[in-house]
Amino acid sequence: MKNNLEKAKELFFKSLEYQFNGDLNRAKTILEEALIFAPERSSIINNLLVINFSLKNNQSLIKLSNHIERIGIEKIYYSKIALAYVDHINRDYEESISKTKLILESQDSNIEGHCIDLLIKNYFKTCNLEKLFFYLRLSLKKNINHEQSLYSVGSILQYLSKPRASIYFIRKSLQIRKNESYNSCLAQAYLKLKNFDKGLRLWESRLLINNTNSKIIDSLKFFKSINDLSNKKVLIVCEQGLGDTINFSRFVKLLKKYTSSITFTVQDKLYDLFKDFDNVVKIVRKSDLIQFDYDFTIPLASLMNLLKLKYDDIKFECLNLRKEKYPIQLSTDKFNVAFSNYGNEDYINDQFRSINISKMSKIFDNLSINFFSLSPNLKGSFLKRHNITDVSHLKFEEIGNFLKDIDLVFTTDTVFVHLCGILNINCIMLLNKNSEWRWFDDKKNTIWYPSIRILKQKKINNWEREINIIAKFLEIKKNK
Repeated sequence: MKNNLEKAKELFFKSLEYQFNGDLNRAKTILEEALIFAPERSSIINNLLVINFSLKNNQSLIKLSNHIERIGIEKIYYSKIALAYVDHINRDYEESISKTKLILESQDSNIEGHCIDLLIKNYFKTCNLEKLFFYLRLSLKKNINHEQSLYSVGSILQYLSKPRASIYFIRKSLQIRKNESYNSCLAQAYLKLKNFDKGLRLWESRLLINNTNSKIIDSLKFFKSINDLSNKKVLIVCEQGLGDTINFSRFVKLLKKYTSSITFTVQDKLYDLFKDFDNVVKIVRKSDLIQFDYDFTIPLASLMNLLKLKYDDIKFECLNLRKEKYPIQLSTDKFNVAFSNYGNEDYINDQFRSINISKMSKIFDNLSINFFSLSPNLKGSFLKRHNITDVSHLKFEEIGNFLKDIDLVFTTDTVFVHLCGILNINCIMLLNKNSEWRWFDDKKNTIWYPSIRILKQKKINNWEREINIIAKFLEIKKNK
């Protein structure tokens, strides 16, 4: 009969298989079972820290911290780094930095790799590029967890819009050990370079590492060829943000060549916007989808790979929106401008793409213009401004109709870019220098939407130039 340590080792190596294949949830479950048999085993604790942090699982990290404290003082720094991870997940980056530096001063070599990696992630989130690159170099110099360090450098470079350098480091990490969970980041670097062959294929790994997609994964029914869809019941499932659903929806109609039985689930907020999407494609609210009774289930963002699309295959598809009244009265004697300055805070690069509204005062100081905020973020003095109205409470289809009558729309990289784009509404997008892959390196126009004009950031994490351009542009427009 196996003793407890042998059982723990067996489970540990089994968890590694799932971890390297990108299935972090199953790896976590198996490691937690291993911890029961070997509660003091550092290798198990170490991997649980990494996996729970990757899954942003606060409760599991706190539980693990409490467990570590119970088993003895020699592993106390593991407990403290778990709580520093929790601070990072809760967006308390300065507190996480403070705790991590104190732990690093302990000079415990077993925890050093965790500390350096967490400092890299914290300084990335606080946009402190000087400190970020200091710890990136230190990570490589120390040669701690070399494979993970190479990937960490590669992933940060990808998010800083340096795809070629990113590919170099991630591929070096994969030469040491194959890890499917790295492929999603590698995919985005290839896609940024318009290499759709490699990028789209590797991007499928996103389904394994995103725990919110477990229901989709369990329902997937694979097929060898797209021709297998012929006359079958096909379900297309939205899987990411609202903007992604709007952006990738154009590819759903391409399946009509193969089958006339297509159901497309969209987020509840988008249902009324998409209800007239197509006379063949059935639109269903995501919350109304009780069972997956279909021949094939396809994640929305997988359609590009399924259809073997290239960059030049991206075609514009305008969404017809039923004209309806909206509960906002526009002034006819003033210039009316709608804006959005931030997106989903959970997006890893949001700190670079969003703009603090206080930095945009120069734009709103023009009292001869009526401004309408699409983002629910009016705070402090901006709440008292008579020329700014919050319209973020409107439904998406109401906002769509509203924007058609607006004189100008400007926004950072948010869902409203996609809303304006798919409705063919003229819009200026303030695009961060390190933008995500779908905007490639475009500076003026985008292949996705002909009505979107790009105002690309010149200097990373500095919006002063772009804000000045918008302010001057509005001054000229309102005087015409």
